[in-house]
Amino acid sequence: KCSFLLGGENMQIEELRKIVTDKLKLKPHIKYIDQTYINDTVDDAINDALDFINYRGEDLDNKIVTPVKDLCVYRLIITGNEGVTSSSKAGTSETYTGDIPKSIRRILKKYRNLP
Repeated sequence: KCSFLLGGENMQIEELRKIVTDKLKLKPHIKYIDQTYINDTVDDAINDALDFINYRGEDLDNKIVTPVKDLCVYRLIITGNEGVTSSSKAGTSETYTGDIPKSIRRILKKYRNLP
């Protein structure tokens, strides 16, 4: 089983999933999104974050919760626009990518294990 360190206690994946999901429920723009879709997005974000840091089963700092949550918010916001690299409407420009955003990667790099 994968374990995480949270507040001095080991935390399993299910606990991480619950914490991230509970934090997402507090976001006003998330409450209208189907819970099954949110759960799937949380699972994907956890998997992608662990892959990015080359997770090897060791304990992780509790601060990993924030970038996983942020990645979920990012992906939920771009739902329907996945893969769009540039869009301009009425002077507003948007750029999306399928990758983990640079600001979230920067935080995750602190926990990255070199291969």
